[in-house]
Amino acid sequence: MRECRKIGAKAVLGTVGMVVFLAAAICGYEWHCCMVEKDKLLADNNRQKMQLDAYEKKLDEYIQRLAEYERMEEERVEWLENGFSRQGGVYLIGKSGQMYELAELVAFGEEIEPGVAAAKADYRLVNDLELDDWFRLGSESMPFRGSLDGDGHTISGYFMSKSETGAECFLVSDGNARIENLIVENKMKAYSEVKINISTDEGSKEIGEALEVLRIFPQCSIKLRIEGYYADTDALVEALAEHWAGDWKRTGQCISVNFLPEHNCEGKDAVSMKPFVGLLEEGGSRIVEEILEKEESFLAFIRLEQVEGLECCTFAVHGKEEEEHHLLLRGQWDGEEVGLQHFVIPHAEYRKTYHNYYIEQEDVNFDGKADLLIHETNSWGSGGSFCEYRAIIWDVDKGRFAYCPSFPEVLNVLEFDRGRVLCRGRLGWEQEIVQEYGVVNGIYEETRRLELKRTSPEDSMAGVLYYYEMGKIIRTHNLTRGTEEASELYPDLSYWGKG
Repeated sequence: MRECRKIGAKAVLGTVGMVVFLAAAICGYEWHCCMVEKDKLLADNNRQKMQLDAYEKKLDEYIQRLAEYERMEEERVEWLENGFSRQGGVYLIGKSGQMYELAELVAFGEEIEPGVAAAKADYRLVNDLELDDWFRLGSESMPFRGSLDGDGHTISGYFMSKSETGAECFLVSDGNARIENLIVENKMKAYSEVKINISTDEGSKEIGEALEVLRIFPQCSIKLRIEGYYADTDALVEALAEHWAGDWKRTGQCISVNFLPEHNCEGKDAVSMKPFVGLLEEGGSRIVEEILEKEESFLAFIRLEQVEGLECCTFAVHGKEEEEHHLLLRGQWDGEEVGLQHFVIPHAEYRKTYHNYYIEQEDVNFDGKADLLIHETNSWGSGGSFCEYRAIIWDVDKGRFAYCPSFPEVLNVLEFDRGRVLCRGRLGWEQEIVQEYGVVNGIYEETRRLELKRTSPEDSMAGVLYYYEMGKIIRTHNLTRGTEEASELYPDLSYWGKG
Protein backbone atom coordinates (compact mmCIF):
# COMPACT_ATOMS: atom_id res chain seq x y z
CA MET A 1 0.00 0.00 0.00
CA ARG A 2 2.80 2.25 0.89
CA GLU A 3 4.36 1.53 -2.43
CA CYS A 4 1.09 2.20 -4.12
CA ARG A 5 0.77 5.51 -2.35
CA LYS A 6 4.33 6.43 -3.42
CA ILE A 7 3.53 5.49 -6.99
CA GLY A 8 0.27 7.47 -6.81
CA ALA A 9 2.05 10.46 -5.34
CA LYS A 10 4.71 10.34 -8.00
CA ALA A 11 2.04 10.08 -10.63
CA VAL A 12 0.20 13.02 -9.18
CA LEU A 13 3.40 15.05 -8.92
CA GLY A 14 4.29 14.10 -12.46
CA THR A 15 0.93 15.13 -13.70
CA VAL A 16 1.10 18.38 -11.79
CA GLY A 17 4.59 18.99 -13.13
CA MET A 18 3.41 18.24 -16.60
CA VAL A 19 0.52 20.61 -16.14
CA VAL A 20 2.83 23.24 -14.75
CA PHE A 21 5.25 22.68 -17.59
CA LEU A 22 2.49 22.84 -20.16
CA ALA A 23 1.10 25.96 -18.53
CA ALA A 24 4.51 27.54 -18.51
CA ALA A 25 5.04 26.58 -22.10
CA ILE A 26 1.69 27.96 -23.07
CA CYS A 27 2.37 31.20 -21.18
CA GLY A 28 5.78 31.50 -22.78
CA TYR A 29 4.33 31.01 -26.20
CA GLU A 30 1.62 33.56 -25.57
CA TRP A 31 4.21 36.03 -24.24
CA HIS A 32 6.31 35.44 -27.31
CA CYS A 33 3.30 36.01 -29.51
CA CYS A 34 2.51 39.18 -27.64
CA MET A 35 6.05 40.41 -28.08
CA VAL A 36 5.96 39.62 -31.78
CA GLU A 37 2.62 41.36 -32.11
CA LYS A 38 3.98 44.30 -30.16
CA ASP A 39 7.01 44.54 -32.44
CA LYS A 40 4.75 44.29 -35.45
CA LEU A 41 2.49 47.05 -34.11
CA LEU A 42 5.52 49.22 -33.36
CA ALA A 43 6.87 48.63 -36.85
CA ASP A 44 3.47 49.44 -38.33
CA ASN A 45 3.28 52.58 -36.22
CA ASN A 46 6.78 53.63 -37.27
CA ARG A 47 5.96 52.95 -40.89
CA GLN A 48 2.72 54.91 -40.65
CA LYS A 49 4.54 57.74 -38.84
CA MET A 50 7.18 57.80 -41.55
CA GLN A 51 4.48 57.85 -44.20
CA LEU A 52 2.66 60.58 -42.30
CA ASP A 53 5.88 62.59 -41.98
CA ALA A 54 6.50 62.16 -45.71
CA TYR A 55 2.94 63.24 -46.48
CA GLU A 56 3.31 66.26 -44.17
CA LYS A 57 6.62 67.18 -45.82
CA LYS A 58 5.09 66.92 -49.26
CA LEU A 59 2.13 68.99 -48.05
CA ASP A 60 4.50 71.67 -46.69
CA GLU A 61 6.39 71.70 -49.99
CA TYR A 62 3.13 71.99 -51.88
CA ILE A 63 1.97 74.86 -49.64
CA GLN A 64 5.33 76.60 -50.10
CA ARG A 65 5.20 76.12 -53.87
CA LEU A 66 1.64 77.41 -53.91
CA ALA A 67 2.66 80.47 -51.87
CA GLU A 68 5.63 81.05 -54.20
CA TYR A 69 3.37 80.75 -57.22
CA GLU A 70 0.90 83.18 -55.67
CA ARG A 71 3.78 85.56 -54.88
CA MET A 72 5.12 85.29 -58.43
CA GLU A 73 1.64 85.79 -59.78
CA GLU A 74 1.27 88.82 -57.53
CA GLU A 75 4.61 90.24 -58.72
CA ARG A 76 3.99 89.53 -62.40
CA VAL A 77 3.75 92.78 -64.34
CA GLU A 78 0.82 93.05 -66.72
CA TRP A 79 0.77 95.72 -69.42
CA LEU A 80 -2.47 97.52 -70.12
CA GLU A 81 -3.61 98.82 -73.48
CA ASN A 82 -3.33 102.45 -72.31
CA GLY A 83 0.42 102.14 -71.67
CA PHE A 84 0.26 101.60 -67.91
CA SER A 85 1.43 98.42 -66.21
CA ARG A 86 -0.02 96.69 -63.19
CA GLN A 87 1.60 94.46 -60.56
CA GLY A 88 -1.14 92.77 -58.62
CA GLY A 89 -3.50 95.56 -57.66
CA VAL A 90 -0.87 98.32 -57.92
CA TYR A 91 -0.30 100.43 -61.06
CA LEU A 92 3.36 101.18 -61.83
CA ILE A 93 4.59 104.59 -62.99
CA GLY A 94 8.08 104.81 -64.48
CA LYS A 95 7.85 107.65 -67.00
CA SER A 96 6.88 111.31 -66.72
CA GLY A 97 4.41 110.85 -69.59
CA GLN A 98 2.49 108.31 -67.49
CA MET A 99 2.20 110.84 -64.66
CA TYR A 100 0.79 113.45 -67.05
CA GLU A 101 -1.62 110.83 -68.43
CA LEU A 102 -2.71 109.95 -64.89
CA ALA A 103 -3.33 113.62 -64.10
CA GLU A 104 -5.58 113.86 -67.15
CA LEU A 105 -7.50 110.70 -66.24
CA VAL A 106 -8.07 112.01 -62.71
CA ALA A 107 -9.07 115.47 -63.97
CA PHE A 108 -11.80 114.01 -66.19
CA GLY A 109 -12.96 111.35 -63.72
CA GLU A 110 -11.97 108.50 -66.02
CA GLU A 111 -10.91 104.91 -65.32
CA ILE A 112 -7.37 103.60 -65.55
CA GLU A 113 -8.85 100.28 -66.68
CA PRO A 114 -12.44 99.05 -66.80
CA GLY A 115 -14.01 99.15 -63.36
CA VAL A 116 -11.10 101.00 -61.68
CA ALA A 117 -11.41 104.77 -61.13
CA ALA A 118 -8.05 106.45 -61.76
CA ALA A 119 -8.56 108.83 -58.82
CA LYS A 120 -9.02 105.95 -56.33
CA ALA A 121 -6.44 103.41 -57.52
CA ASP A 122 -3.09 102.47 -55.95
CA TYR A 123 0.16 103.51 -57.64
CA ARG A 124 3.88 102.96 -57.12
CA LEU A 125 6.86 104.75 -58.66
CA VAL A 126 9.58 102.59 -60.19
CA ASN A 127 11.84 105.49 -61.28
CA ASP A 128 12.67 109.08 -60.39
CA LEU A 129 10.46 111.43 -62.42
CA GLU A 130 11.33 114.89 -63.72
CA LEU A 131 8.27 116.78 -64.93
CA ASP A 132 9.12 119.56 -67.37
CA ASP A 133 5.71 121.17 -67.70
CA TRP A 134 3.52 122.68 -64.99
CA PHE A 135 1.85 119.81 -63.12
CA ARG A 136 -1.04 119.13 -60.76
CA LEU A 137 -2.59 115.80 -59.75
CA GLY A 138 -6.25 116.21 -58.86
CA SER A 139 -8.39 119.32 -58.47
CA GLU A 140 -10.95 120.73 -56.09
CA SER A 141 -13.76 119.19 -58.09
CA MET A 142 -11.89 115.95 -58.86
CA PRO A 143 -9.56 115.23 -55.90
CA PHE A 144 -7.09 112.35 -55.86
CA ARG A 145 -8.23 109.71 -53.33
CA GLY A 146 -5.92 106.80 -54.11
CA SER A 147 -2.48 105.87 -52.82
CA LEU A 148 0.97 106.70 -54.18
CA ASP A 149 3.99 104.75 -52.95
CA GLY A 150 7.15 106.59 -53.98
CA ASP A 151 9.29 103.55 -53.10
CA GLY A 152 12.09 105.97 -52.20
CA HIS A 153 11.99 107.78 -55.57
CA THR A 154 11.85 111.51 -56.30
CA ILE A 155 9.32 113.58 -58.25
CA SER A 156 10.70 116.95 -59.33
CA GLY A 157 8.94 119.56 -61.38
CA TYR A 158 7.16 122.90 -61.52
CA PHE A 159 4.41 122.67 -58.93
CA MET A 160 2.14 125.64 -58.34
CA SER A 161 2.61 125.76 -54.59
CA LYS A 162 4.61 127.90 -52.20
CA SER A 163 5.88 124.71 -50.57
CA GLU A 164 9.11 123.31 -51.94
CA THR A 165 8.69 119.79 -50.51
CA GLY A 166 5.95 117.31 -49.78
CA ALA A 167 3.14 115.91 -51.89
CA GLU A 168 1.03 118.98 -51.16
CA CYS A 169 3.16 120.71 -53.82
CA PHE A 170 1.32 118.96 -56.61
CA LEU A 171 -1.45 116.89 -55.03
CA VAL A 172 -5.04 118.06 -54.58
CA SER A 173 -6.95 115.72 -52.28
CA ASP A 174 -9.89 115.75 -49.87
CA GLY A 175 -7.79 114.12 -47.15
CA ASN A 176 -8.27 110.54 -48.33
CA ALA A 177 -5.07 110.21 -50.38
CA ARG A 178 -2.26 108.03 -48.98
CA ILE A 179 1.26 109.13 -49.89
CA GLU A 180 4.39 107.38 -48.58
CA ASN A 181 8.10 106.90 -49.31
CA LEU A 182 8.07 109.84 -51.75
CA ILE A 183 10.61 112.63 -52.14
CA VAL A 184 9.29 115.81 -53.77
CA GLU A 185 11.37 118.66 -55.17
CA ASN A 186 9.51 121.77 -56.24
CA LYS A 187 11.52 123.62 -58.90
CA MET A 188 8.99 126.46 -59.02
CA LYS A 189 11.19 129.04 -57.35
CA ALA A 190 12.40 132.47 -58.33
CA TYR A 191 14.33 132.37 -61.62
CA SER A 192 12.99 129.00 -62.66
CA GLU A 193 11.18 128.39 -65.93
CA VAL A 194 7.65 127.03 -66.03
CA LYS A 195 6.15 125.62 -69.23
CA ILE A 196 2.44 125.92 -69.93
CA ASN A 197 0.53 124.72 -72.99
CA ILE A 198 -2.37 126.70 -74.45
CA SER A 199 -3.76 123.94 -76.59
CA THR A 200 -7.25 125.14 -77.49
CA ASP A 201 -8.55 128.18 -79.31
CA GLU A 202 -10.51 129.17 -76.20
CA GLY A 203 -7.53 128.52 -73.91
CA SER A 204 -9.26 130.09 -70.90
CA LYS A 205 -8.27 127.29 -68.52
CA GLU A 206 -4.62 127.25 -69.58
CA ILE A 207 -4.39 131.05 -69.60
CA GLY A 208 -5.88 131.11 -66.11
CA GLU A 209 -3.19 128.70 -64.95
CA ALA A 210 -0.47 130.91 -66.43
CA LEU A 211 -1.89 133.97 -64.68
CA GLU A 212 -2.00 132.05 -61.40
CA VAL A 213 1.64 131.05 -61.80
CA LEU A 214 2.65 134.68 -62.30
CA ARG A 215 0.62 135.72 -59.27
CA ILE A 216 2.13 133.13 -56.90
CA PHE A 217 5.66 133.24 -58.33
CA PRO A 218 6.26 136.79 -59.59
CA GLN A 219 9.98 136.17 -60.18
CA CYS A 220 9.75 133.00 -62.23
CA SER A 221 10.44 132.82 -65.94
CA ILE A 222 7.68 131.47 -68.11
CA LYS A 223 7.52 129.44 -71.31
CA LEU A 224 4.33 129.08 -73.33
CA ARG A 225 3.37 126.75 -76.15
CA ILE A 226 0.35 128.08 -78.01
CA GLU A 227 -1.42 125.64 -80.30
CA GLY A 228 -4.74 127.48 -80.21
CA TYR A 229 -4.08 130.31 -82.64
CA TYR A 230 -7.35 132.06 -81.95
CA ALA A 231 -7.30 132.14 -78.14
CA ASP A 232 -7.81 135.52 -76.47
CA THR A 233 -4.37 136.18 -74.95
CA ASP A 234 -4.83 139.89 -74.17
CA ALA A 235 -5.09 139.37 -70.39
CA LEU A 236 -2.09 137.08 -70.38
CA VAL A 237 0.06 139.49 -72.37
CA GLU A 238 -0.93 142.33 -70.06
CA ALA A 239 0.21 140.28 -67.05
CA LEU A 240 3.45 139.35 -68.81
CA ALA A 241 4.14 143.00 -69.61
CA GLU A 242 3.81 143.90 -65.92
CA HIS A 243 5.91 140.86 -65.06
CA TRP A 244 8.68 141.92 -67.46
CA ALA A 245 8.60 145.57 -66.40
CA GLY A 246 9.03 144.75 -62.70
CA ASP A 247 11.90 146.37 -60.86
CA TRP A 248 13.31 143.05 -59.61
CA LYS A 249 16.62 141.78 -60.94
CA ARG A 250 15.95 140.14 -64.29
CA THR A 251 19.33 138.73 -65.31
CA GLY A 252 18.62 135.26 -66.63
CA GLN A 253 14.87 135.83 -66.84
CA CYS A 254 12.83 135.07 -69.92
CA ILE A 255 9.40 135.16 -71.46
CA SER A 256 9.36 132.55 -74.20
CA VAL A 257 6.44 131.71 -76.50
CA ASN A 258 6.19 129.01 -79.18
CA PHE A 259 3.29 129.16 -81.61
CA LEU A 260 2.45 125.67 -82.85
CA PRO A 261 1.86 123.87 -85.15
CA GLU A 262 4.53 125.24 -87.42
CA HIS A 263 2.51 126.13 -90.49
CA ASN A 264 0.89 129.28 -91.81
CA CYS A 265 -2.61 128.78 -90.36
CA GLU A 266 -3.97 128.43 -93.92
CA GLY A 267 -3.54 132.15 -94.45
CA LYS A 268 -5.73 133.15 -91.50
CA ASP A 269 -4.67 135.75 -88.97
CA ALA A 270 -3.45 134.13 -85.78
CA VAL A 271 -5.20 136.24 -83.17
CA SER A 272 -3.29 134.84 -80.17
CA MET A 273 0.13 135.94 -81.44
CA LYS A 274 -0.68 139.60 -82.13
CA PRO A 275 -0.75 140.89 -78.53
CA PHE A 276 2.71 139.45 -77.88
CA VAL A 277 4.25 141.87 -80.38
CA GLY A 278 3.12 144.63 -78.02
CA LEU A 279 5.54 143.35 -75.37
CA LEU A 280 8.27 145.22 -77.24
CA GLU A 281 8.75 148.93 -77.10
CA GLU A 282 7.68 151.02 -80.06
CA GLY A 283 10.80 150.56 -82.20
CA GLY A 284 10.89 146.79 -81.76
CA SER A 285 7.17 146.39 -82.33
CA ARG A 286 7.42 148.34 -85.58
CA ILE A 287 10.21 146.09 -86.87
CA VAL A 288 8.22 142.91 -86.07
CA GLU A 289 5.03 144.28 -87.61
CA GLU A 290 6.82 145.27 -90.81
CA ILE A 291 8.26 141.78 -91.17
CA LEU A 292 4.87 140.18 -90.45
CA GLU A 293 3.32 142.20 -93.28
CA LYS A 294 5.07 139.92 -95.73
CA GLU A 295 2.63 137.74 -97.60
CA GLU A 296 1.52 134.67 -95.60
CA SER A 297 4.12 135.19 -92.90
CA PHE A 298 3.32 134.70 -89.23
CA LEU A 299 5.05 134.81 -85.87
CA ALA A 300 6.38 131.40 -84.88
CA PHE A 301 8.46 132.24 -81.82
CA ILE A 302 9.17 135.21 -79.57
CA ARG A 303 11.41 135.40 -76.53
CA LEU A 304 12.38 138.23 -74.21
CA GLU A 305 15.38 137.81 -71.95
CA GLN A 306 17.69 139.97 -69.90
CA VAL A 307 21.45 139.41 -70.20
CA GLU A 308 23.15 141.67 -67.69
CA GLY A 309 22.06 145.21 -68.67
CA LEU A 310 20.94 144.19 -72.14
CA GLU A 311 17.37 143.43 -73.18
CA CYS A 312 17.23 140.83 -75.94
CA CYS A 313 14.26 139.86 -78.07
CA THR A 314 14.48 136.89 -80.41
CA PHE A 315 11.65 136.22 -82.81
CA ALA A 316 11.13 133.89 -85.74
CA VAL A 317 8.78 134.42 -88.67
CA HIS A 318 7.54 131.67 -90.97
CA GLY A 319 6.96 132.65 -94.55
CA LYS A 320 6.61 130.98 -97.92
CA GLU A 321 10.25 130.03 -98.26
CA GLU A 322 11.76 129.28 -94.88
CA GLU A 323 11.94 130.52 -91.35
CA GLU A 324 13.51 133.92 -90.68
CA HIS A 325 15.28 134.28 -87.37
CA HIS A 326 15.74 137.78 -85.89
CA LEU A 327 17.40 139.34 -82.86
CA LEU A 328 16.69 142.75 -81.31
CA LEU A 329 19.10 144.25 -78.77
CA ARG A 330 18.81 147.35 -76.60
CA GLY A 331 20.15 148.51 -73.23
CA GLN A 332 23.56 148.88 -71.63
CA TRP A 333 26.74 146.92 -72.29
CA ASP A 334 30.33 147.40 -71.18
CA GLY A 335 29.34 150.66 -69.53
CA GLU A 336 27.86 152.13 -72.73
CA GLU A 337 24.32 152.77 -73.87
CA VAL A 338 23.33 150.49 -76.75
CA GLY A 339 20.61 151.72 -79.10
CA LEU A 340 18.16 149.37 -80.76
CA GLN A 341 19.97 146.92 -83.06
CA HIS A 342 18.34 144.43 -85.39
CA PHE A 343 20.10 141.27 -86.64
CA VAL A 344 18.91 138.68 -89.11
CA ILE A 345 20.37 135.35 -87.95
CA PRO A 346 21.04 132.65 -90.59
CA HIS A 347 18.68 129.71 -90.56
CA ALA A 348 19.76 126.77 -88.36
CA GLU A 349 19.83 123.54 -90.32
CA TYR A 350 18.63 121.24 -87.53
CA ARG A 351 16.39 123.52 -85.50
CA LYS A 352 12.86 122.22 -85.10
CA THR A 353 11.73 124.03 -81.95
CA TYR A 354 13.16 126.60 -79.54
CA HIS A 355 12.95 124.62 -76.31
CA ASN A 356 16.67 125.03 -75.60
CA TYR A 357 17.09 128.59 -76.84
CA TYR A 358 18.87 131.12 -74.64
CA ILE A 359 21.59 133.81 -74.78
CA GLU A 360 24.50 134.22 -72.38
CA GLN A 361 27.53 136.44 -72.13
CA GLU A 362 30.86 134.90 -73.12
CA ASP A 363 34.17 136.22 -74.38
CA VAL A 364 33.72 134.68 -77.80
CA ASN A 365 36.67 136.35 -79.57
CA PHE A 366 39.06 136.25 -76.58
CA ASP A 367 39.66 140.03 -76.50
CA GLY A 368 38.90 140.30 -72.79
CA LYS A 369 35.40 141.76 -73.37
CA ALA A 370 32.11 139.91 -72.92
CA ASP A 371 30.19 139.04 -76.10
CA LEU A 372 26.88 137.23 -76.68
CA LEU A 373 26.64 133.51 -77.37
CA ILE A 374 23.30 132.26 -78.70
CA HIS A 375 22.39 128.64 -77.84
CA GLU A 376 19.88 127.57 -80.43
CA THR A 377 19.12 123.86 -80.25
CA ASN A 378 20.49 120.38 -79.69
CA SER A 379 20.93 117.56 -82.18
CA TRP A 380 21.43 113.88 -81.41
CA GLY A 381 22.59 111.12 -83.70
CA SER A 382 24.91 108.17 -84.15
CA GLY A 383 27.76 110.59 -84.80
CA GLY A 384 27.39 112.23 -81.40
CA SER A 385 25.49 115.04 -79.70
CA PHE A 386 25.88 118.60 -81.00
CA CYS A 387 24.58 122.06 -80.20
CA GLU A 388 23.96 124.85 -82.67
CA TYR A 389 25.29 128.28 -81.80
CA ARG A 390 25.45 131.81 -83.15
CA ALA A 391 27.81 134.52 -81.89
CA ILE A 392 27.34 138.28 -81.55
CA ILE A 393 30.64 140.15 -80.99
CA TRP A 394 30.91 143.39 -79.00
CA ASP A 395 32.84 145.97 -81.03
CA VAL A 396 34.67 148.01 -78.39
CA ASP A 397 35.70 150.77 -80.80
CA LYS A 398 32.22 151.35 -82.23
CA GLY A 399 30.26 150.58 -79.06
CA ARG A 400 27.99 148.26 -81.02
CA PHE A 401 27.41 144.57 -81.57
CA ALA A 402 28.23 142.74 -84.80
CA TYR A 403 27.25 139.29 -86.02
CA CYS A 404 30.20 136.84 -86.16
CA PRO A 405 29.64 134.69 -89.26
CA SER A 406 32.86 132.71 -88.82
CA PHE A 407 31.87 131.24 -85.46
CA PRO A 408 31.27 127.46 -86.00
CA GLU A 409 27.55 126.75 -85.97
CA VAL A 410 27.67 123.11 -84.83
CA LEU A 411 29.82 122.26 -81.81
CA ASN A 412 29.81 119.96 -78.84
CA VAL A 413 32.64 121.32 -76.66
CA LEU A 414 33.09 124.96 -75.62
CA GLU A 415 36.43 125.82 -74.01
CA PHE A 416 36.53 129.61 -74.08
CA ASP A 417 38.87 129.62 -71.11
CA ARG A 418 41.40 127.79 -73.33
CA GLY A 419 40.76 129.91 -76.40
CA ARG A 420 39.09 127.22 -78.51
CA VAL A 421 35.93 125.29 -79.31
CA LEU A 422 35.66 121.70 -80.56
CA CYS A 423 33.50 119.70 -82.91
CA ARG A 424 33.87 115.93 -82.95
CA GLY A 425 31.86 113.11 -84.43
CA ARG A 426 31.57 110.10 -86.68
CA LEU A 427 30.87 109.74 -90.41
CA GLY A 428 29.60 106.20 -90.70
CA TRP A 429 31.86 103.41 -89.47
CA GLU A 430 34.90 104.40 -91.51
CA GLN A 431 35.70 107.94 -90.38
CA GLU A 432 35.92 109.96 -87.14
CA ILE A 433 36.89 113.61 -86.91
CA VAL A 434 37.90 116.08 -84.20
CA GLN A 435 38.07 119.74 -85.24
CA GLU A 436 39.54 122.50 -83.09
CA TYR A 437 38.62 126.12 -83.87
CA GLY A 438 40.27 129.27 -82.57
CA VAL A 439 40.42 132.97 -83.43
CA VAL A 440 43.10 133.80 -86.00
CA ASN A 441 43.41 137.43 -87.17
CA GLY A 442 40.02 138.23 -85.71
CA ILE A 443 38.05 135.37 -87.29
CA TYR A 444 37.41 131.75 -86.36
CA GLU A 445 39.45 129.17 -88.29
CA GLU A 446 40.11 125.48 -87.94
CA THR A 447 43.45 125.39 -86.13
CA ARG A 448 43.87 121.64 -85.61
CA ARG A 449 42.20 118.52 -86.88
CA LEU A 450 42.36 114.76 -86.23
CA GLU A 451 40.89 112.42 -88.81
CA LEU A 452 40.76 108.67 -88.26
CA LYS A 453 39.98 106.56 -91.34
CA ARG A 454 39.43 102.82 -91.04
CA THR A 455 40.23 100.31 -93.78
CA SER A 456 37.30 97.88 -93.44
CA PRO A 457 34.42 96.99 -91.13
CA GLU A 458 35.99 93.60 -90.42
CA ASP A 459 39.12 95.24 -89.07
CA SER A 460 37.43 98.16 -87.33
CA MET A 461 40.22 98.74 -84.82
CA ALA A 462 42.83 99.32 -87.51
CA GLY A 463 43.13 102.61 -89.33
CA VAL A 464 45.23 105.64 -90.13
CA LEU A 465 45.14 108.79 -87.99
CA TYR A 466 45.88 112.07 -89.80
CA TYR A 467 46.91 115.15 -87.82
CA TYR A 468 46.52 118.64 -89.33
CA GLU A 469 47.45 122.16 -88.23
CA MET A 470 45.88 125.14 -90.00
CA GLY A 471 44.70 122.87 -92.79
CA LYS A 472 48.10 121.27 -93.47
CA ILE A 473 48.83 117.65 -92.68
CA ILE A 474 51.63 117.35 -90.11
CA ARG A 475 51.92 113.60 -89.53
CA THR A 476 50.10 110.28 -89.81
CA HIS A 477 49.87 107.28 -87.48
CA ASN A 478 49.08 103.66 -88.31
CA LEU A 479 46.83 102.58 -85.44
CA THR A 480 46.03 99.14 -84.09
CA ARG A 481 43.88 100.10 -81.08
CA GLY A 482 41.67 102.74 -82.65
CA THR A 483 40.32 105.57 -80.51
CA GLU A 484 42.12 104.42 -77.39
CA GLU A 485 45.51 104.76 -79.08
CA ALA A 486 44.49 108.06 -80.71
CA SER A 487 43.50 109.56 -77.35
CA GLU A 488 46.89 108.57 -75.95
CA LEU A 489 48.67 110.30 -78.82
CA TYR A 490 46.61 113.52 -78.58
CA PRO A 491 45.09 113.73 -75.08
CA ASP A 492 44.89 117.54 -75.27
CA LEU A 493 42.21 117.40 -77.97
CA SER A 494 39.55 115.84 -75.71
CA TYR A 495 39.16 113.01 -78.18
CA TRP A 496 35.69 112.01 -79.45
CA GLY A 497 35.69 108.87 -77.31
CA LYS A 498 34.78 111.12 -74.36
CA GLY A 499 31.89 112.75 -76.17
